[in-house]
Amino acid sequence: MLDQKLSQKASQTLIVSKQMQQSLKILQMSSSDLSEYLENEIQDNPFVELETSQEQLSIVVEQGSDEIDTSNYWQDEDYLRYNVANSNHTTSDENIESHKISLKEHILEQANICFIQEKDKFIASYLTDLLDQNGYLKESIDVMAQTLKCQKHAIEAVLQKLKTFDPIGVFASDIAECLTIQLREQGVIDKKIYDLVANLDMIAKGHFEKLIKQLKINHETFATYMKIIRSLDPKPARNFNYEFTRSKIADAFIYKNQNGEFAARLNPAAFPTIFVNSKYFEQVYQHAKSTEEKKFCSNKLQIANWLLRSVTQRAETILRVVTKLSEVQHEFLTSGLDYLKPMTLSDLSKMLDLHESTISRISNKYVGTPFGVFEIKYFFSNALSSNISENLISTRSVKSKIEKLIEAESETKKILSDDEIAKLLTESGINISRRTVAKYRDMLGINPSHLRKKRFL
Repeated sequence: MLDQKLSQKASQTLIVSKQMQQSLKILQMSSSDLSEYLENEIQDNPFVELETSQEQLSIVVEQGSDEIDTSNYWQDEDYLRYNVANSNHTTSDENIESHKISLKEHILEQANICFIQEKDKFIASYLTDLLDQNGYLKESIDVMAQTLKCQKHAIEAVLQKLKTFDPIGVFASDIAECLTIQLREQGVIDKKIYDLVANLDMIAKGHFEKLIKQLKINHETFATYMKIIRSLDPKPARNFNYEFTRSKIADAFIYKNQNGEFAARLNPAAFPTIFVNSKYFEQVYQHAKSTEEKKFCSNKLQIANWLLRSVTQRAETILRVVTKLSEVQHEFLTSGLDYLKPMTLSDLSKMLDLHESTISRISNKYVGTPFGVFEIKYFFSNALSSNISENLISTRSVKSKIEKLIEAESETKKILSDDEIAKLLTESGINISRRTVAKYRDMLGINPSHLRKKRFL
């Protein structure tokens, strides 16, 4: 028979209270989610008051409207509704089913597969943030290149690939280009139907006879063309979650102060102001007739105070993180992508004496920079060792430098080997081997030197 003994064992267990769990959720909430949560709390708690700032300091992506705005059937919602049954364009079951993911998430999933270069992924993310609720990109390439401090051809190359992404027609500049992209995707080669799409303004005005005469087609052919056009989707982003296609509000800004240094500040428009009405509590508590009523009042006051602390702590944490980012990444903010320094969650955790999980929970917040509005998580990059200890170069920065050296070959007419590239980078302070150069070159999709030489033969 087995002996049975009683014994004591000491152990430590982290018990997270419900309030602590809720505080962590508040920390992770977006500004819109937080506002909605607080509105619900106010309905349930008489001692909490909410005042949302009306100060317009937010950096937003302005939403455009359709180029054509008429009352006829071209703009009628029934006409514009995507006719899946009659369209040759197929959509995955996941997309048809309620579209729980956002357009941004859907686009970036494809971008991570399509693009190898970190710079291209950055540009893709930036362009995605500029999409309006219909999926159109109305910003000019000149403005985008100036904002990102990069060459126009870099944006054009990324944009051309983005226009092949699902949903087909996304990233078009207007409705005509959107429909044209979809026609090409379907393999339509009849030039006259493209000419018809190029004259949507005449369709909107009902000038059908004039179009038939102009295109030199008969009524039957015109009807066939119109049936094909009606099967297309002029608003390719309509079926995706609207959360990420609405105007984006920065939770904080990185800006230059009067001394010309980068600093950070919170965006009042993104942070509701919470008040705990203690005077009202005293009045209600004094007139409470029973112990149960007084207990109810005390409990609600306790919740109100906890809510105030949680919201305040969330704001302070975001400000601390963004302030540190403005200090570490000042060269990137001044000169562009090539100067992005490596930073991991662990690095920032040590700098701020915050737990990594805390920083991770706010990494989905938006920060306004000279380049636009980006999620905080963008600033985290893998590091490549450098012999300049205080000026570590990020992996993405090294890839960009390698790409620029190779791009310069067209001007110098001198093809650089991987050894020569490694030597040039080493002389500039980056300790990198030939093998690492070759690996990054392959990741960039660039041919080795002996194949590149053929361009100049």
